[in-house]
Amino acid sequence: MKLLAIVLVPVILAGGIALEACQPVASPLEDYSWELVTYGQPGGLQSVLPNTKVTALFSSKDKVVSGSGGVNDYSGKYTVERLTITITGLQATAKASVDPAVNAQETHFLRFSKAPGALRWTTGT
Repeated sequence: MKLLAIVLVPVILAGGIALEACQPVASPLEDYSWELVTYGQPGGLQSVLPNTKVTALFSSKDKVVSGSGGVNDYSGKYTVERLTITITGLQATAKASVDPAVNAQETHFLRFSKAPGALRWTTGT
């Protein structure tokens, strides 16, 4: 499996997330289902909570990113330039989990996904 690490570029909100491909990777990002495996500040990434699934699908056809934050579904537009992903217009449903830790994890993921600025990604194994 390939790993997709996404690191937030803005100076004020330094943080990041990492996603793992759910299928073999032929293209670097688009048209594959990705699953979050770590998130948090650079140098202090933490694993996704057990029994939660945070996903992302970057559709090359309409340039929409969509998925599950673990509790809520989300979607928004994206652009890719070199190793920089910019996500705009991110919207999510408004459900809550009975587990505060799951809500916090989802909030962290969605906040960094739609933060002002761009996300930078790298692939690895």
